[in-house]
Amino acid sequence: MIVKKEKLKKLNLTVTDVFIINCIYYSELELLDYARETDYNVELSRKKLIQDKHINRLGDYYEVDQKYLDELFGNKKTGKAIDIEKFIVDYRDLFPKGSNNNGYPYKGDKQGCIKKMKRFIKLNPEYSTDIILKATQKYINEKRKDNYDYMHLAHYFIEKNGVSSLGAFCEQIANGESESDFSNIINF
Repeated sequence: MIVKKEKLKKLNLTVTDVFIINCIYYSELELLDYARETDYNVELSRKKLIQDKHINRLGDYYEVDQKYLDELFGNKKTGKAIDIEKFIVDYRDLFPKGSNNNGYPYKGDKQGCIKKMKRFIKLNPEYSTDIILKATQKYINEKRKDNYDYMHLAHYFIEKNGVSSLGAFCEQIANGESESDFSNIINF
């Protein structure tokens, strides 16, 4: 994201502050944690942003105040960041234990899921983790009816060959389509 010098001055921000906000915006919490460990100014800036209520730490998640985010970047995208590795545990736990007819585990490849979910979230910031989990549960419930025949592995459900079944199901959920299949959803 590009931020003009005048905007930084107006909002009384440092380049380090913008780095922190970008890490949160792009769900790069590992990079933020590394920066905090190696550069004390990053930690001081993070604490100041929390103190000024521009960002909040919510358990494993950070959140940038939406009004502040809009003013800084001039957009309407979400200011939430998630710990992808922890989220992927929840995501993969929705998939059944066992393997498909070809012997591949339904839960798929964990590292593949992490990599693809990072990309999915960057490309689709309008979908919250709640929508992603509901969409995934809806898909799994539909496949359960057919004894999981032709069900995507977890990493392929996110994206395979440039096509995202997860994206299609998230769109259905976001549009309020057919929420009757959500009997086993756990709210986070």
